[in-house]
Amino acid sequence: MTGQCAVWACDCIFPGGHFVVEKGAELPSNAKALPYVFSYWHDCSKSDAGAAFAGCKFKVEQIDGKRVVQVPHTVQRVSEPKGKYTGSTEVALVTVTPSFITGKRYRFSSTNDVVVVQVVDAEVTSVTTTIETAATTGRLQIAAPGSCFREVEATQIRLTMQLPAQARKFAGAMMFTTFVDGEVWRPEKDLCEPVDMGRSWQGAGRDLVFGTCSGGPGVDGKRPHTVRIDATLPGTDVRVTGSPVRIDPFCKPEPVPAPPTPAPRETGCGQCSYTHAGPSPWAPLSLMALALACAAARRRRSSQQSQ
Repeated sequence: MTGQCAVWACDCIFPGGHFVVEKGAELPSNAKALPYVFSYWHDCSKSDAGAAFAGCKFKVEQIDGKRVVQVPHTVQRVSEPKGKYTGSTEVALVTVTPSFITGKRYRFSSTNDVVVVQVVDAEVTSVTTTIETAATTGRLQIAAPGSCFREVEATQIRLTMQLPAQARKFAGAMMFTTFVDGEVWRPEKDLCEPVDMGRSWQGAGRDLVFGTCSGGPGVDGKRPHTVRIDATLPGTDVRVTGSPVRIDPFCKPEPVPAPPTPAPRETGCGQCSYTHAGPSPWAPLSLMALALACAAARRRRSSQQSQ
């Protein structure tokens, strides 16, 4: 969650808390709940969980024509701790009890938001699916403290989750999470446009992982990474799991400097000399030959002097 100093520097105006569901979204018959994300300056997130988020005053109603019936519900806090690529965040999970009724419309209300959803005769089941990737390089806008946002030159890998047909229809009511090397990935393009827990700055089932080669923001482009996207149906154990995708290093390796060449050294005796440029398997024989040549030269000089 953004600090107050950064927010004031950007002069952002944040909306109140709201339900994390697209307007007009339909719910499958095995849905259980709607998540509610808190505003930055909310009063209910700091309330005791045992008080059922009294400051938010949630209400769920079943609508049948002009007939409106109050629906029992529970409220549970779901937190996500601060990670390598995200700040800490939390939602309130508003769960209908005992369950939704197929074919009925429900109105969820809070202090700051009202949504109406339709429950249809279809279910979402757990399944594994694939993720497509596409890489480009260019300028990218990302959130930055103090100035709200900035642009960086980055390698960008677009991720698209291939949702099966039975889940595609309900994408607006599902929560999506991208993982990079097991860490939650949820960047923002502007501090004034926070991304809700369960959502992405690229849209439902899509994301963009970026990185630089200069130690800047994003992933480390000098090593490989594993990414995936998971989708869950709030309040249930239904999960659409994306198969992990490997991102290869996209930074060119730095050149390895060549080892220094050893300087030649002179070795000699009298008028004999030998230039040695480095280690050689013939070095002992060369030194022996040099010693014999020097000895012979001394003998010749000695003989010449005696004459």
